[in-house]
Amino acid sequence: MDWSRTKTIFIVTFFLLNAFLTYQLIAKQSFESYASEQGSLEQSFEDIVEAENIIVDTQLPEYRDLPRLNIETEVIPFEEVSSFYNSNDYFQSVDQVAEDQQELILLLSSPYSLDAGSPLSSIREFIDQNIYEGTEYVFGGEVVSSDSDQMEFHYFKNYEGLTLYGSGGDAHLVVTVNDGEITIIEQQFIEIKPHEEDIEVMSPEDAILALREAQVITRNATIHRIELAYHSHITDGEYARYIPAYRIHASNQSFSDEEEMPPYWETPAYIVNADRGNVYALSNES
Repeated sequence: MDWSRTKTIFIVTFFLLNAFLTYQLIAKQSFESYASEQGSLEQSFEDIVEAENIIVDTQLPEYRDLPRLNIETEVIPFEEVSSFYNSNDYFQSVDQVAEDQQELILLLSSPYSLDAGSPLSSIREFIDQNIYEGTEYVFGGEVVSSDSDQMEFHYFKNYEGLTLYGSGGDAHLVVTVNDGEITIIEQQFIEIKPHEEDIEVMSPEDAILALREAQVITRNATIHRIELAYHSHITDGEYARYIPAYRIHASNQSFSDEEEMPPYWETPAYIVNADRGNVYALSNES
């Protein structure tokens, strides 16, 4: 037997085995390090919120991949609409409208009094029961006041439960209230056309962090409300393109138990593109 050759074979074999085991050990350590980093990333939102005392005073919405939407204004379906409103004693008669008319102005036969303690609930009930396709409209948190006696409450259509906020705050249903009574309602008609492909939607946690990265919110901020919705930045007359977006109401202050938290619609509002994370400030909606 050639012991020298056998010895060489053993040495080479042990060397290869040692190299293989070393590779396995390094791969395992790399995987564990990666897993640890991923775990840290998952906790990063909670860590940042706690470290910077950012109060999230609202429930975070569920999210899912969504399509972009094309929205076109629609000519009033006169026969259906007139039949609906002319059988309702609350409204004056709806006469023939222009063939290309897309907005309907409804005058009440007599003002409808709201519950002073809960005007929004009263308006909601009135819309659900007396407005054509009323259940499809959602209050957008927008109240426009021209004086102390007159206010406009803005409502928007929704797509699969997500509100369609128009560019510039254009509402699909405007309820005018004078001295606590509904007097006029303006209704717009639209057609919703979803794209075939969905886009990946970021999480609400990432949307809040996008506000922080844009330095919109700072330490001790309060997140009053966050909503997954649709928002339009591109409009062209009768056409608009809507994208999934987070609508976030936030203020750069915290509130003690003794301090009264303002209604969310009185706090600054921001839009976060749910696809790219771009941040846009909206005017105060009070």
